[in-house]
Amino acid sequence: MIAANVQNRREFLFGATAAGVAFTVLGCRSSTREAVLKIPEDADGCVDLFKFFSDPALVFEQARTGLSLTGEPKILQSSERWRRHTFEDQKGFARSVELNTTTDEKHGEYLSDIYINYAKPVGISLSTMKANFGVATEHFKKVPIVGTAAPAMFTNLMPGQREKEVVSYGFYPEPIAPASMKVSILFTADSTYWDTKTVDFLRLERRPVLPALK
Repeated sequence: MIAANVQNRREFLFGATAAGVAFTVLGCRSSTREAVLKIPEDADGCVDLFKFFSDPALVFEQARTGLSLTGEPKILQSSERWRRHTFEDQKGFARSVELNTTTDEKHGEYLSDIYINYAKPVGISLSTMKANFGVATEHFKKVPIVGTAAPAMFTNLMPGQREKEVVSYGFYPEPIAPASMKVSILFTADSTYWDTKTVDFLRLERRPVLPALK
């Protein structure tokens, strides 16, 4: 079903261009840059991925290619409407990436989530994110310091373990154009006073925008 939804390259580039124009109208700091679809390495990369992900024309295979994901994914079909595709042991900035799809009666199956677990933390400027996406929600949590494992895996400290404070920043901007999808962004980083956060996890989720009632 995913293959049946793939748009041709001209339609996809047109949609991405429209998203870029919308960002120019909104006056975002990164609007003069040409967006590149890849694993974000900084705040500008997050803005780029947001632009592409806002476009309904972006489908599973295009995201897989643009993010340079290798190998075949592990698939988890948790329900009839939601499927997880986990690409493990990636090279470069990402350690693993999840591309998830959702199915509904009106829109069929579409790419709904991108989860990125970084091999090493990347620096993302909080002020740049706020300039593009508005005020962030913040949630703090104390977690054990254990190797490179994801903090969410742990709930209790073992004897002798140290702990650190991590914070999740969530952004919920309005759609950038009438035909765009509504995208939310969340990243997790060590809690510091510095503007550039050391990010080890990035999540983008999207859903179709329902038409306004007349």
